[in-house]
Amino acid sequence: MKAMLTVGGFLLAVISVVDALMCYQCANTDGKLCPYDASTYTSTAHDACITWKLGNGSVILQNLVSAKEECTEEKIKFWSRFIDLYYNAYGGSVSCCYSDRCNDGSSLHSNFVDVSNKNKVPTLPAYPSIGESWPSNAGLAPVRKAENGNCEKYYDKFSADEWMPDILIPLAYDRASQTKVGVFYTKLGERNNNNDHVIVRIVNRAKQNLTMYSIKLFRVGSVSIHLSKLEPQRNGGGFIQQEGKKTSVNKVVDFENEDGYQGFWISIKDDITVSLGRIGEKLINPLVQFSDVLREGPDEPYYFGLTTPDGTSASFGVNCDMPGLHFPDTCVTDGDCEDYPETVCAPKPVNPGLDPGIRNLPFKEWAEGDTLLKSCWCKEGTVRIPMSKGCYDPIRKVVTLRDACFADYHCSHLPNTVCTLDLSVPKYNMSCQCIPGHKPFEADPRTGLVEGCAPLTAADKGTIEGCARRFTIQDKVEWVPDTITPMMRDEVRNMDVGVFFVTLGRSSESLNKGDDTAVIRLLNEGKERKKMLTIKIDRKSSKIGIYESKITRNFFFSNENDRLVSDFKDFDTKIRMENGYVGFWVQYKYQDGYGGKLSVGLNGSPLREEFAIVSWTDSSTTALPSVKFMGFTAGNAKSRIMFGANCVLLNPNLLQNYDDSALVLEKSFESVKQTLPLQSLSTLKTSPEVSVQGNVNPWTTYSSLNPSGGYASADKQIVLEPVIKGQYLTKLKRLLPTYFNEEDNDKVLLALDKAYRSYR
Repeated sequence: MKAMLTVGGFLLAVISVVDALMCYQCANTDGKLCPYDASTYTSTAHDACITWKLGNGSVILQNLVSAKEECTEEKIKFWSRFIDLYYNAYGGSVSCCYSDRCNDGSSLHSNFVDVSNKNKVPTLPAYPSIGESWPSNAGLAPVRKAENGNCEKYYDKFSADEWMPDILIPLAYDRASQTKVGVFYTKLGERNNNNDHVIVRIVNRAKQNLTMYSIKLFRVGSVSIHLSKLEPQRNGGGFIQQEGKKTSVNKVVDFENEDGYQGFWISIKDDITVSLGRIGEKLINPLVQFSDVLREGPDEPYYFGLTTPDGTSASFGVNCDMPGLHFPDTCVTDGDCEDYPETVCAPKPVNPGLDPGIRNLPFKEWAEGDTLLKSCWCKEGTVRIPMSKGCYDPIRKVVTLRDACFADYHCSHLPNTVCTLDLSVPKYNMSCQCIPGHKPFEADPRTGLVEGCAPLTAADKGTIEGCARRFTIQDKVEWVPDTITPMMRDEVRNMDVGVFFVTLGRSSESLNKGDDTAVIRLLNEGKERKKMLTIKIDRKSSKIGIYESKITRNFFFSNENDRLVSDFKDFDTKIRMENGYVGFWVQYKYQDGYGGKLSVGLNGSPLREEFAIVSWTDSSTTALPSVKFMGFTAGNAKSRIMFGANCVLLNPNLLQNYDDSALVLEKSFESVKQTLPLQSLSTLKTSPEVSVQGNVNPWTTYSSLNPSGGYASADKQIVLEPVIKGQYLTKLKRLLPTYFNEEDNDKVLLALDKAYRSYR
């Protein structure tokens, strides 16, 4: 009896082993390359192995499935179409098989026509035949072809001397960089002369040879990009082949000392910028690059081909591995950044100056083209966690005015405030301040905190109370002031506008014996010191003057020079500034071919050039295209001058006989009235936490989160199907659409197709 039980148990075990199915599992994500990184899994709950392939047989997914759920004709058709749409290719396939390890991805189970060559490493059979065993050094996954780029096709050229190569490979679309990319490996044959080289031709979708881009890689180490054209002969009788060199670099490749194949990538950006780089280097680091700004090359480059001139022999591999094309943090959508908490996908930091990024080089050291590949940046209001690649909010909640912030939501607990420029705040250079048209609450008697701002009364608006910032300049004489505030931009009238208040104090109390000058510098977006406009208000002469401020140079030295260009003597205004604050508006309007006109008027008078107390037109070629900032300083270190900035503009329009009347202005800012505070660097967004009472004058709305002050109110030839093995993939597990048992699958494919086209 015991023997029978033993035999029965053995039979059950055998039956269980027989019923179990062993399949490979792998997805071409997270740095994996299928089928080489596949692992085997055994399951009694599944009865089929599945394989997803691109049109050339490259494996992108291996798994165990239930045949009745995933291997129906309808399901296979749906997912095959998905592969083509997602990878911008054709010929994608999904296949099921039903024996152990049958989805190994080897050529035995691939619909790609294998091209034999001496460099390829033979793959193991899917599983041993009866009576055979696995080699002792064999893994359960197929052997990786480690050398020569692991290419799908290899071929040779001997003195081909082709104008149009006979083998063409479509460029694949790389969603991360939004470029068309191709990969090839090559090695030169026996040396003939120093002119030995290989040629890469890039042609359009119609395979026309009248105009092509050509990249030539020479044995001596140089690489050049050419515009290749067929030019008709003047007297008829055919065409002449013309090779126009556009750019070249020397000693960047080495065919003399490096044996074996060398890998290169080519990329086409916006159909006009052609680049070539080494395999292992990122797309932002090409060896050579040319931009066809005159658009002389082929329309919509689509194919590339490889050939040799007369006298040169070379071997080529195409459809190859491409390691190192992107950075580990390269992304396409925010979903790609889920491994880095509180980050979003963007080309540049969301919080400029506060987020260095997670690449080897901090963002401030990036080259101009490095933003081609998007990265995962900290969300608005967050910074990097120390010793981590994720982000967190170090501010969380601001509880009093003038405390540090760097996002508007930090100030959401303080009514009628906005996060704006404040250079007195360390690190962040921003603080929570009253929005114009409001004044600070009285300090809480228990805590001393100033917990928000209240709307100004009508009487307040014409006084210093209408300024969001008040400060004193003392012991400072600066060429470019440290204390700056943003100007506002009126897109309707194409001008920059600012308002400030100033008081000189009583002459008897002057620390400089009455020789005091208030200095207001007007700077461009880059705060460049070489050219500025300056307003000076001088107590001693009672003059309000406009100056052109420039750095002048002689042979040995450079000098800071203020040249008076216009002034106005106003004794009454000086007396008012000695007894209290006086407000001024500043208007700057630039027109091409005319120059920039600066006007200064008293706050309360209409914002029109004809009501200015002093004005000047800079018609020079160095006229500032715009004025983005006002900077405040003094003319003498002993002077003590008090300013108010970011103030209410009392009277933007009073005259009814002008075309751009108050009504037009109000309409032009209709959307702005509902958008306090501002929420991003470039766009205006609504904040439900902020209460704005009454009619908001558009000129009282500002934020230096947008330092620009902006109210900003695409013979027979062989064609190999494309693949970049190891190309950037948005993580597949997050992007697979749902398959519906009902009749919505066509809608899914349509939406997928639309989403793909949006990347083009």
